[in-house]
Amino acid sequence: MTCESGSEVAADAALAQEAGAKFPGGPPVNRIRVVFAHDESQLFTNHIIWIADWLKEIPSAVVYDDVGKCLW
Repeated sequence: MTCESGSEVAADAALAQEAGAKFPGGPPVNRIRVVFAHDESQLFTNHIIWIADWLKEIPSAVVYDDVGKCLW
């Protein structure tokens, strides 16, 4: 988990908008990025789902899947 700002945030916000994300106050300039490792053994799959569900409950949060290029 990292806090980021700058051109990468703007570029990724544009990708999220293409997937349907809405930013009423304009594109974000900062973000919290959460990256999960591959979980081939599926030991942490539920944890990943719980975190994603928790993030989706935050009214201003956009949960974007960079690999799938879609919103969660």
